[in-house]
Amino acid sequence: MTLNILLSSKFNPGWEKVMGRSTPLLVLFLMAATFPAQIQGQESPPAKATADSVNHTANVFFPVLGYTPDTNLLGGVTWLRFFQLGGPDDDSRPSVFSPVAIVTTQKQFVLILGSELYWGNGKNHALITPQYLRFPDKFFGIGRDTQESDEEDYTPEQFAVDLLYERKFHHELAAGLTYHYDNHRLLETDEGGMLNSGTVSGTEKTTLSAPGLRLSWDSRDFTMSARTGSFLQAQVNFFRPDLGSDLHFTEYIVDLRRYWSLGSKGSLAALVMGKAQDGEPPFFVLPRLGGFEGLRGYLSGRYPDQALLLARTEWRSKEFWMGLGCVVFAGLGDVAASVDKLTTSAQLYTLGLGLRYTVNEQEQVKIRMDVGFGNGDSGFYLSLGEAF
Repeated sequence: MTLNILLSSKFNPGWEKVMGRSTPLLVLFLMAATFPAQIQGQESPPAKATADSVNHTANVFFPVLGYTPDTNLLGGVTWLRFFQLGGPDDDSRPSVFSPVAIVTTQKQFVLILGSELYWGNGKNHALITPQYLRFPDKFFGIGRDTQESDEEDYTPEQFAVDLLYERKFHHELAAGLTYHYDNHRLLETDEGGMLNSGTVSGTEKTTLSAPGLRLSWDSRDFTMSARTGSFLQAQVNFFRPDLGSDLHFTEYIVDLRRYWSLGSKGSLAALVMGKAQDGEPPFFVLPRLGGFEGLRGYLSGRYPDQALLLARTEWRSKEFWMGLGCVVFAGLGDVAASVDKLTTSAQLYTLGLGLRYTVNEQEQVKIRMDVGFGNGDSGFYLSLGEAF
């Protein structure tokens, strides 16, 4: 069984790369002793209460303490700063600034400065996520037929920036531009391993640069813990040498999510996701069946390949005691070298259940604790925000 700590990619897209692909991990998320009054539900002095009610600000602090065999002791902090970008008359969703900093006794370091911005009464949406990481990972080979015995360790150093700007032009339908920059190199590999042999694309120092196009529909009631509405997204990213990329390939992403309220019985959530890459993508950006966006119950490093298709569904209860709720989930997926080779014969499924604890009712910020069981693997997940 593996233990992964995942902060929602809705606020820190790079966080999944840090903790979702880490080795077995023992981590405690500790609430800060002092939260803002809105989070604790206590009364504030009148002047401060008025300012907060106008600006819709809130803060959530999460000190992090952990240990892995690869890092020894690690520590750090993450902070969610919710705010209203457009002023008191703007009815946009709250914007959020969510920096994360991690250091370890092995001189490893992670810094992510994630920002998600909404303004113009919800018509404008932007993501800005610079990130630096030096963190160990595991590689099992490429494809669904890799074995646990193929496992090898490696340590990458990576500086990346993800940018997005999109604007709604018809109800909840939005179109936008994206940009991804990634400078990646391997600091350590296992001697005699596949990555050390140089036969796998991306083992040399690699720079990726890709503008992209995105079309989306987002009618969710809450970004972190949706109970009603839909999120539909189609995106294409162009990695081209004449645009600054060392490798030439194209990436296609389709992400379809739907949420139904069941009244007093809670809500139902469903997701279908497909990813495909042509050309010669490096191993570290291949779609993976496990990890933050994949099936709970599989290591993130398991089953990477150039095409992925998966479906997930879960029932989420209402809070039944002191902010606690529960979920039951299931999923099915596959990876292959191309879309036409995807199949269900590999029986890569997941089943599981979990608990939820609401730490901020206004923005539906939840701590998530899940146990997932895959075909031959399992995982325990402690996270901020719903899985999707």
